[in-house]
Amino acid sequence: MANYNCYLLDKNGEVTTDLKKGDLYVSVSTILKGEGKDFLVGWALKTFGPQEDPMRAYKNYMDSVSDLGSRIHAYVEKDLKGETIDANSIREDELPAISSFHTWKNEHDIKLIASERIVSSPRYRIAGTVDLVCRIDGKLFVADWKTGGVYASAFTQMAAYKSFLEEEPASRRIKGIKDADIMVLQLPRNGDPLSMHTIDSYHKGRVKIEDELGVFHSLRYIWAQRNMKVKKWEPLIKNMQDVLSPLNERFKKAFKL
Repeated sequence: MANYNCYLLDKNGEVTTDLKKGDLYVSVSTILKGEGKDFLVGWALKTFGPQEDPMRAYKNYMDSVSDLGSRIHAYVEKDLKGETIDANSIREDELPAISSFHTWKNEHDIKLIASERIVSSPRYRIAGTVDLVCRIDGKLFVADWKTGGVYASAFTQMAAYKSFLEEEPASRRIKGIKDADIMVLQLPRNGDPLSMHTIDSYHKGRVKIEDELGVFHSLRYIWAQRNMKVKKWEPLIKNMQDVLSPLNERFKKAFKL
């Protein structure tokens, strides 16, 4: 079982539907909800108002672009895996992005290592799905596809995924993952050129992977504090106390609380 809020994983880190054989893991996406995007409300009102219900118009817009983004993502994944793609299944609105993808692909040496891989941290009971791990021109990246805007939270997400990949048993661990970089591959829906955003290019060298991982664990702390009394999360929260307690003390000391 896997959805936006949680994963049910067995002892091997595989998704299961058997409640007796699986443990509940909170999803990385759920943790990242703590990093709000309140500016989107203002953008929606400016873009879709004035009208009777600008927020509904915004939701309808987001649903449509999400659907297109998912279809583009599915095409790219199949192509990188070398799977046969039925040309008749491609819709007209996908063509601009697909053209940009192939232009980018022809300009670089791309070697896919993993795609849509579920990664988890048994220590923290958190899981997520990595879009892809690949070598681009010989360098290893943990990467995410975006067909819309790129925000700092994407690098927080990738930093968490990279740390989970580093936790994997030696038998499954990707060679060289400790030295991998993180990247957001922005493939605009309108056919503009694909952009490769590394953490250094996005933050202009001011933020490192370990900094983003610190942001993630801070958000994890906030999430845990807000969900202490949510019944379904009780087992997970209890297992996090050994990590949360010292972190709480560090926060109190740092901010003189």
